[in-house]
Amino acid sequence: MESNRQTSVSTPEGHFSLEEIQAFQGFENLRLVAAAYYLWTDVSPETNSTPWLWALELQFEGDQQLLISPDEAVDSLRILPLESLLKTAEQMHQLHGAPVVQRLSCHARAPWNQCIGNVLQAIRLSRGEEGFYLNDALLLDFGANAILVALHPDAEGMIIQER
Repeated sequence: MESNRQTSVSTPEGHFSLEEIQAFQGFENLRLVAAAYYLWTDVSPETNSTPWLWALELQFEGDQQLLISPDEAVDSLRILPLESLLKTAEQMHQLHGAPVVQRLSCHARAPWNQCIGNVLQAIRLSRGEEGFYLNDALLLDFGANAILVALHPDAEGMIIQER
């Protein structure tokens, strides 16, 4: 008789969890219908900063939505629940007395204009130590087009690059 007991393996810091990998797999083979950036725009003189990419929203067929955002606490990318994004945006609005997070539709802009309407064939991740997948970048593979989503190496937020 087989044992139904599962062994729990802890995911090392700097790597995607099994749940995140399974969530990514759920978006593979779906058609991309829209894309948007959420920009952090707190550019008051006191902060002396420029707007930065805080989250990427991908809308797929069947009302499937994927939000990817940096987790500054551990310097990694993560899947961000919509409720968390909205809550943080509202809290920052209340704190600063003005909107800090701005949504920018980017489906008509490069590189997204080449991918809208195409099927996401795979979300490609880099393997790290002991076979775990690193969470500092991912590649959205649309077949003829691919888009790299990565932590910004020199500043807050993320970078998006066509590959």
